[in-house]
Amino acid sequence: MEMTNKEIVRRYLAADRKRPQIEILADLNGTDTSKIKEILIAEGVMKKSGPKGPRKLKAISTDEVKRTADSSSVPTVPRDAAHLGIELINIRIQEKEKEVEEAQKALAELKRQRSVILHTIHNLHPDNDGNLWYYGDDGKAVIVDE
Repeated sequence: MEMTNKEIVRRYLAADRKRPQIEILADLNGTDTSKIKEILIAEGVMKKSGPKGPRKLKAISTDEVKRTADSSSVPTVPRDAAHLGIELINIRIQEKEKEVEEAQKALAELKRQRSVILHTIHNLHPDNDGNLWYYGDDGKAVIVDE
């Protein structure tokens, strides 16, 4: 680093816009913003904060994309976080696909049961006494017990 921690703190406190100043200080010192934030937290100027929710994406130019792609100092944390997010989504997709497969099997079984019931209903015959009967597998009439 080119600046001392005290110089970083002084320049940060003197800035009107704090958030962009962190990026400027990181660029001037050849480091990333997380290192500047660590220094500011260690010096008691900034509070350590946890995740605040999803970040808003900002538009960047193609020149910035090319410069970032060509830079060897690009941190891998965002890419790793993105890959982790994708992996979690893939796991949820697999879980949902398994649920769909189980639901399809249950639906097929219900349709089979309905078919058996309909087949049975169509093959029932009333006799003169009001009993229902059908032909069993052996070809003999079977009376349905109520």
